[in-house]
Amino acid sequence: MSSFDGEPIYEKIREKVFIYVTYQRRTVSEVKRTFLPTFRKYNIPEEILEELVEELQEKGHLDDKDFVKRKFKAYINFKLLSVKEISYKILQKGIAKDLVEDYIEENREKLYEHEITSAKILYEKKLANSSEEEVKRYLLRKGYREDIVNTL
Repeated sequence: MSSFDGEPIYEKIREKVFIYVTYQRRTVSEVKRTFLPTFRKYNIPEEILEELVEELQEKGHLDDKDFVKRKFKAYINFKLLSVKEISYKILQKGIAKDLVEDYIEENREKLYEHEITSAKILYEKKLANSSEEEVKRYLLRKGYREDIVNTL
């Protein structure tokens, strides 16, 4: 319970934060980055934002570990990306590196299979317009593992 509970401006901001995290899965970092300027604008201490984030975590609205899991699944199902590219995209959301590394470690086989499949598809697509060597360099730049690229 915050000392700002009941104050109209705080309640309005609190509602906006709730809508923000329920509209789409967000990370703790995204919430803080988005709403810290608003809290500062209305002279609401940062500790109140921290309390609000903790409350959202307790209620299950903010869960960085679940966010990593869902993002990996979404990228694997809908994009042709290397595991390294997926990791970078998730890290840009402000996720702790150890959460991403833990997920990769726990799902190593599934991610390796995805990377092989993805690399093969990209290889075939790019081979129509480029030499084999150019395509392999392209895949390496995209973060595909060298052992996978060399088997193509």
